[in-house]
Amino acid sequence: MVAKAKTKKDERRRQRKIQQLQESESRWWQKIVFDLGKVRAARASLAEANGEKVNPLMTLEAGASIDLDEIAEIIEGRIGELMDATGKGRYARRKG
Repeated sequence: MVAKAKTKKDERRRQRKIQQLQESESRWWQKIVFDLGKVRAARASLAEANGEKVNPLMTLEAGASIDLDEIAEIIEGRIGELMDATGKGRYARRKG
């Protein structure tokens, strides 16, 4: 938790700390999306080796199914929010 600022200098420090934490969160989410891509590729290879069609849903032990693509979309949405909050989203879109 970031403490409440007392002066303008403290407020700038607090805002910078918040921005650093948001950037850190964004980087971790980006790593997860990258790894989900690897999971999808591995599942496709396994299905191909077994002569099966890739099922976009992954069934868990509890019987619940999750869609890896849907999870990736949700995470990418959060990454976009964080990048917009830090001002890096606009830069990344202009640059790309």
